[in-house]
Amino acid sequence: EVPAMTPALLGLAVVAALGWIGVLVLRRLGTLRRDALAADARARALVERPGGTPATAIAVTSPAQIEPRAGRQSCPHCDHPGGVYVIAHVARVVDDGVAGPVRLREVQTRCSACGRTSATWFLLPGQN
Repeated sequence: EVPAMTPALLGLAVVAALGWIGVLVLRRLGTLRRDALAADARARALVERPGGTPATAIAVTSPAQIEPRAGRQSCPHCDHPGGVYVIAHVARVVDDGVAGPVRLREVQTRCSACGRTSATWFLLPGQN
């Protein structure tokens, strides 16, 4: 014979379990939102840093300065100090739509800590 309180206790246990699942889902959604906001902030910082876009290209006086300078930078993704190495160095002509075509150097680097790549732009005054 089943005690009279058993269905009520079972119902209460189900409600409690569903409530706990709701709490866990809300926590996870909060974590996902924080992660998304942090990723957006990192992406903005990546392009807003000096040399992050052609518009913010770093002026250097000689092509020989470009790779050593790029290699001394901290990783823009994980902030690992001086842990990037150059994987490509390309001369490009970029038209910003305002000043006309500009000759820039794009340096692709890879971080030795996190493995992510990033581009840094350089300007050689007098070569345009």
